[in-house]
Amino acid sequence: MKNSSTLRSGSPRSAKARRARLRRLALDIAPPLAIKTIYQLQRRLKGWPVEWQVLPGGFEQARRDAKIKGWNEPPVMEVYARDLETTRRRLRAGIPIGLSELDAPARFDEVFNHNLAQTWGWVLGRAAGQSAELSVLDWGGALGHFFVWAQALRPDLKLDYTVKEMPLFAEQIERLLPEINFCGDADAAFSRRYDLVLASGSMHYEEDWRALLAQLLGAAQKFAFITRLPMTNTGPAFVYVQRPYAYGYDTEYPSWCFNRDEFLAEVENCGWQIEREVVTGERIEIVGAPEVVQYRGYLLRPSQS
Repeated sequence: MKNSSTLRSGSPRSAKARRARLRRLALDIAPPLAIKTIYQLQRRLKGWPVEWQVLPGGFEQARRDAKIKGWNEPPVMEVYARDLETTRRRLRAGIPIGLSELDAPARFDEVFNHNLAQTWGWVLGRAAGQSAELSVLDWGGALGHFFVWAQALRPDLKLDYTVKEMPLFAEQIERLLPEINFCGDADAAFSRRYDLVLASGSMHYEEDWRALLAQLLGAAQKFAFITRLPMTNTGPAFVYVQRPYAYGYDTEYPSWCFNRDEFLAEVENCGWQIEREVVTGERIEIVGAPEVVQYRGYLLRPSQS
């Protein structure tokens, strides 16, 4: 695979690479306030609404809004498919997970993805222990990005890997990653148990999150890793809407921002406890929220009897 330094200086790909480097450099040297201002101006110029906003009426309000269509939309799947193919290509080129180039400073979003992947490698090791095999349920796993990371991070593990996702993703998963199991039905996904249950950036989209948490933990034999959860430390839980038009998703979707103590109390009610808490590094400012929201994750295990 050729890197950008081998391209002819006048080629379109070379020009595109130079623009990408300049944009990366600008993001690296610009202060956070300037970057935020740039994104706000871009949103106004393109006519995009506020990206994050509290929904006072919760999920019921979301059901009455025709623009809030959720995740089961073709543009979402198309963005994921392109991203997965890019991820696999970069891994084959030896680029660190989450980064786009070897010879350029890493942006914050790349460092976040890199750290998320490395944390996932640690979770795999903790769950597998001395075993050479591991069964995994990836709830809301899109097209299997965590499976690709697992292959790169722990090639010694024989994975029995199941992704639970919406039926729209089935054809793409079969085409891109035929070696994993796809499950489009929740009852079927929970009809067996797994060594490790993963829910990354997916559980907070479920209206009845307590019921889902109980099901996820009930399907896990050893560990559950629930991560990328938006959390508030002081205020009560609330529902907000995300409008991710800037990322190519022609949809909006509601989700929970959890109160940390309330969430962990529910984990305890299910008979589980924290093995380790992690901070992903993501922070978002939601219009109408009482504080800046941080994302957290938890490696959980059954409580000692």
